[in-house]
Order: sequence, then C-alpha cells, then structure tokens
Amino acid sequence: MGSVHVRDMISLQHMHPEVAEDFCKGGFTVHNSQHPFSAIASDQAHEQNNAALKEDGGAVGLTQNPDAFRRWSVAGPEMAKLIAEFYSSMEERHSKQSKHSRHHEQTASIQKMAS
Repeated sequence: MGSVHVRDMISLQHMHPEVAEDFCKGGFTVHNSQHPFSAIASDQAHEQNNAALKEDGGAVGLTQNPDAFRRWSVAGPEMAKLIAEFYSSMEERHSKQSKHSRHHEQTASIQKMAS
C-alpha cells in the first residue's frame, strides 16, 4: 500500500487541487494550543478527546445501556470541547505570565547558528 499512497500524494495536486491546497496549509493537523510546533495528527486529537472523557467516567459500562451510550455520543464531543477550552485558557494565562512562551528554536541565537 506504500506505493499506492506515494502515487496518490504525487497526483493529489492534479486530481484534487483544493485538498492539496488545504494539505499544504496544514489542514491535516489539529492545533490544541497557540504554541508553535504543537500541531498533532487529527486521529491523535480524536484519541485525546476520548481519553479526556474516559478520565471523567466516560464510556465505562455504556455499551450495555443504549440510551446512556446515545447521550454520551451526543454530549461527549461537546464535553471534550469544553475541557479543551478550559485547558487552553489556563495555558494562555500561564504563557502571559511566562517569558519563555516561544519554542527554543525561535530565538535569534539559535537561528543565527543555523544559518
């Protein structure tokens, strides 16, 4: 399947230019914070949302109760969004208080060494 994937990626610009453009803009990642270099793959973000819900009681035992599972399925993504917003607001508050809110490779001295 590796050769199929490579072929698909090579032909992406011609076959689906709008997808290729979004891909080049980073549309295949999720940004959970405003910190540089903090993007993660969308499937990993989905797993993190599931983990956040499971920590708070989440899906334990829901497979035996269809009504409870339906409620969790509807409310779960919204709960994950609220939890993420809370953590994001805490990070913003912390970064305003911190002098080190940039990635270490963004400092002038590191960039000068690289050039």
